Amino acid sequence: MAKKKKVEVQAKPCINISVISCWNCKSDMIDAYYSDDLSIPRGPSYFTEKQMKIAIDEGCIIKETFSKTMQVSYPASICPNCGSMHGDFFYHDYAYVPGDVQCFLDNDDNVIEKVINKELV
Repeated sequence: MAKKKKVEVQAKPCINISVISCWNCKSDMIDAYYSDDLSIPRGPSYFTEKQMKIAIDEGCIIKETFSKTMQVSYPASICPNCGSMHGDFFYHDYAYVPGDVQCFLDNDDNVIEKVINKELV
């Protein structure tokens, strides 16, 4: 019996920036989420300070907001039109979907590559 070759999976840490439709007013808003190809994407409530700055610099409005569903306050993407938050529950919808802008990170959360999807160009 041949030995199985060990396969190393490399994570690609990334802050994804996407234009989405606000659930409340349907206006465009900028959302940010972290992905690494190994786990479910996570929203701003899980961001480090550097990741938060990257998202804000890319146009995402992030504020500490109270979630009626969770009954807690946490940092979330905010619609500039109506002020509604995009809550943590919905980030699983982004699994394996690249953002419109992808900021790939090194181990210290520095941007090492920025990719803009061709649909935007």
